[in-house]
This record gives sequence, C-alpha cells and structure tokens, in this order.
Amino acid sequence: MEIITNLLPLFKEQAMQYGLWETTAAYLVLGVCFIIAWRLPNIINSIKNKGEK
Repeated sequence: MEIITNLLPLFKEQAMQYGLWETTAAYLVLGVCFIIAWRLPNIINSIKNKGEK
C-alpha cells in the first residue's frame, strides 16, 4: 500500500503534464516490460527444455 501512496503523486503530476491516456499507456508499457524481465529466466528455461525433449 505504501508503494501506491508514493507513486500516486508521481502519476498525478505526469497525468497533468502529458495527459491521462499517455501516462496510462506509458505505465502499461513499463509494467509489461517489468513482467517480461521478471519472468525472462523461466521463459528461457522453458524454451531450452522444449528443444531438449
């Protein structure tokens, strides 16, 4: 919950400067990149194991 309260002012400031849709799209892209980077080792291992079978 503390993360949300810390990021909310940043989101509001960016939304005022760039617009709501641009800010939302930027955070969405950032979130997708973060999830891919977080899951990347598992994705690579599954591709390697799939080729070995």
